[in-house]
Amino acid sequence: MTQIIESKLYAPSFSGHETFPLRQLWLKKVFNQKDSDNIVHKEVFLDEAAIARFGVGKNMVASNSSWFYADCKLTDGVDTVTSTYLLSMSSQIKDLINNPLISIKSIYLVSPPYLNRTESWSMSPLNKLSVGKITYEDYESNIEIYELKSGEILYSSSDIDSHEQVEDIQVVYS
Repeated sequence: MTQIIESKLYAPSFSGHETFPLRQLWLKKVFNQKDSDNIVHKEVFLDEAAIARFGVGKNMVASNSSWFYADCKLTDGVDTVTSTYLLSMSSQIKDLINNPLISIKSIYLVSPPYLNRTESWSMSPLNKLSVGKITYEDYESNIEIYELKSGEILYSSSDIDSHEQVEDIQVVYS
């Protein structure tokens, strides 16, 4: 197996709109948004006031939601290397799946406390990822369904507690 740094498949990249150092006070502001059940609802990151509430840019607000750690194998027919990807959106998993040079070994859900309902961030092996829609009285919202290898099912919105509430479910990864 070729060393990753020697491979023509190796392309380091440390830039992007959601690449930045974590700030201690920023995380405290997120912690302060928890409700009486110690849950931080996704909506606090999505509404118009989120940028002012957290005192950070739009991309920093968005990065406080779940993300994915993908362990992959890249091959071009000559060289094979392993690589990991940190993905901030489920649609990026589709990009990996559709790339013929990449095979996914495993994907982990990295979830904040409001999502995994614990006191800290958690990294859990993902068995299946689905997306769907939920209809409220006056609007629709996209939702992600995370089925973990442990059998636990998590939803990207704290308003959801079963698949029956979600319409048009489509599997992204399994």
